[in-house]
Amino acid sequence: MNTDLKNKVILIADGTTPVGKAAAELLLAAGAKPVCCVPTAKAAADANADSTDSAHGTVPADSAYGTDNASSTSDLIPVDFTSEEDLRALVDRILADERYGRLEGLFYNMIPDVIRKRVSDLSVEDVDGMIDRDITAAFAAAKVIGCHLMTLEESTPMVFLGSIHDEKPTGIAPLFSMYMGALRNLIREGGIFFGSGSVRLNLIEAGALGGEDELFRNDISTFYDGYEYKIPDGHVGTPEEIAKIALFLLSDESRYVHGEAIRADGGLVLHYIDAIANIYAHRRMDDTKKDAAE
Repeated sequence: MNTDLKNKVILIADGTTPVGKAAAELLLAAGAKPVCCVPTAKAAADANADSTDSAHGTVPADSAYGTDNASSTSDLIPVDFTSEEDLRALVDRILADERYGRLEGLFYNMIPDVIRKRVSDLSVEDVDGMIDRDITAAFAAAKVIGCHLMTLEESTPMVFLGSIHDEKPTGIAPLFSMYMGALRNLIREGGIFFGSGSVRLNLIEAGALGGEDELFRNDISTFYDGYEYKIPDGHVGTPEEIAKIALFLLSDESRYVHGEAIRADGGLVLHYIDAIANIYAHRRMDDTKKDAAE
């Protein structure tokens, strides 16, 4: 599977998350050479703090998007993704490293902190922070890595990890949705320019991966209440499944896929079923639990 990835050097923006770690393992298994980074803020927190929460203390460390407590950032390359200078230095470092010597793709899997505030409680400073920190980082990575990839005489990929909340409001985390909407449009706008240089940009719109019922709990939206049973077959996605989609998009097997947002949510956004009505999901999930117990 994905034999065309053999010896390809792929940059993973955040190697501390479950999705990032799964992607690195899959790339290694395919014969690729992943280069795993960590945002400088995370690296500093890992070295100086006992807290396992994100930089803003809002994303649970054991969530599918948060940092994996079992991993250390000591063996990852710290990068300030908001700095074009830092990103150019990273590219130069990879090209100069005899283990790599090339850079042929990007998996940008940075996810912003989930800041729980209603729209009425957000400040201009909150919005500025999201733009300066999260949107700027995604844009800078697309610009610097994309411009490098355009110099190669081959089709190369940039894959970004997003969320179903680029269209679906959360009710409690508007900044999260605003970032995801900006990311989706970055893929479209960047796709026009970078596509002319044979660089493919695609987005994965990830759905529930576990814990969203607590992460996005609020009294406006009941979207995640009983969400396991709102997914038609009751299967909640895993970081490994998201990483497999990234692997496909990073490979030449996706050569004709460009500027697309691929939704991976098990059909959650389509739901017109509730936790009581979806008896089929109840039965399947009960059977799965019984099989696992045996």
